[in-house]
Amino acid sequence: MYLAYNFYMDEEKEKEIQVSWENKFMKPLKKRRVIIVDNFLGGLAWSLGTFVGLGIIATILGYIFRRADFAAVFANWLAQIIKEALQQLPPAR
Repeated sequence: MYLAYNFYMDEEKEKEIQVSWENKFMKPLKKRRVIIVDNFLGGLAWSLGTFVGLGIIATILGYIFRRADFAAVFANWLAQIIKEALQQLPPAR
């Protein structure tokens, strides 16, 4: 039977593989300055995307609320909450 992989390695080959494996994780892939600039630019892009996305959602919700006349419903609901809260307050002296 033919085996595609030799399971027995000589010591020199085994040490060479181990050294290359350790070096892979010991040396950084990028310089520190490049990492800092990349992370800073990524943070700026993330915050800009959040700001623009929130603006779009707020605009759409504002348009829907204006067209559906939710202001009257919201005002009545808020007035009911205030009235119930005022009834639970103790009387002033």
